[in-house]
Amino acid sequence: MNHPLSALAVKLKLYKASIRSVSFLWVGSILGALFSFITQVILARALGVNAFGEFSAALATVMLGAPLAGFGVAGYWLNVFGKEGWDGRRWVPASLSFLVLTTCITAVAIFLWAFLVGSNGQPNWLILILVVQISAQAAVELTAVKLQLEGKFNGLAVWQLLPQLLRLGCVALLIVSYNDGVISALDAAIAYSCAAVIVSMLGAYQVSLLVRGDLSLKGHGPRLAGDFLLIKENPTLRDVASGAWPFGLAGFFYLVYFQSSVVFLNLLDSEAAAGLYSSAFIFISAIYLFPNIIYQKFLLPKLHRLAHQDVSILYKIFRLGNVWMLITGTGVMAAVWFFLPGIYPLLFGYEYEGAISLLMVLALAIPFRFLASSAGAMLVTKDNMRVKVKLMAFCAVANVVLNLMLIPLFGALGCAIATVLTEALNMIIYLLYVYKLNVFFRNHSG
Repeated sequence: MNHPLSALAVKLKLYKASIRSVSFLWVGSILGALFSFITQVILARALGVNAFGEFSAALATVMLGAPLAGFGVAGYWLNVFGKEGWDGRRWVPASLSFLVLTTCITAVAIFLWAFLVGSNGQPNWLILILVVQISAQAAVELTAVKLQLEGKFNGLAVWQLLPQLLRLGCVALLIVSYNDGVISALDAAIAYSCAAVIVSMLGAYQVSLLVRGDLSLKGHGPRLAGDFLLIKENPTLRDVASGAWPFGLAGFFYLVYFQSSVVFLNLLDSEAAAGLYSSAFIFISAIYLFPNIIYQKFLLPKLHRLAHQDVSILYKIFRLGNVWMLITGTGVMAAVWFFLPGIYPLLFGYEYEGAISLLMVLALAIPFRFLASSAGAMLVTKDNMRVKVKLMAFCAVANVVLNLMLIPLFGALGCAIATVLTEALNMIIYLLYVYKLNVFFRNHSG
């Protein structure tokens, strides 16, 4: 009599713990986005239009190179640890060597670019100072993976919030130190770099713990005694590069798809149109955090593990996730339609009223993105990442083509339509591959 009740109590406890972890991750991400927004507003006011544009361009240049440092190592770690468990530690030395190599190459390329885009024979000092953002981004990603593997999701939420909080603190301290509150773009770059140095040092410490074997790997049983380096052959740089590149390309194609719309809108229409679209997309980006946190932060280590331990449970998570993502996405879309038109001008000002129609169109993409998150998470496990990269590349190209076709005809509205169509395409091809073509689930599709 007590056994079913005990089992139910255990399940309820696990559900509560999962909901608590997801909620903490979501709140941390929202706070991080809020701190980033406040920092940008403070800088825009303190720098003025020209200096703020100069700083933003330099920072964007550096951050475009950030995905090249490591080129997918962080994502690949989740894959190999999910497959090999404690033996996954054997990949760490070669992975760190690969990370150092790609980071150095990226830094050299950015340095060369700084000299090419400089003026009067002088390099662009903003880019040179901000280059430390490369190491900070790598530290953020590797430490995040370590915390995911350990199941320390509260720590992960704090860690992802920390860089934005440090940036805000450094910028605020800089402005307070000036009596008139007026700073230069160089000052802002130094403040950002100070925060990046702190993040790099903290991340390096966490990675050093992993190198020493100080890892509380969750879901793979107790750590076995003995030297894991003697159990299996050590991977080489070539092995790491061969395994990590799909994850690196996935990040690159995501960057192309996620940011190209505003770039094309600015080039093919006007800065005003790009501003209206960007203000509307701020809300959509915040909403996209929800499925991203669930699948990419909370569930992903478990999905990698289940892909090698119990595919039937993985398939149940996929089916249940599809239902809940569709319901939740549709509900959020309806909430956007109902609530945001009234409060939008109060947040941005009435000069942004033209963005409301764009927001209504972009909201159509929410259920597509939510459902695609469920299917896409399955394609990260086992050896499916290479296929997912091809699908992402197809969607990125489709988005570029749609923007080139629709923006000249409809302006910002065409850009919003292109985004919705691309999200729908992304969802469809992910689901088709998982359901129809993927051998992974063939024996579990009933």
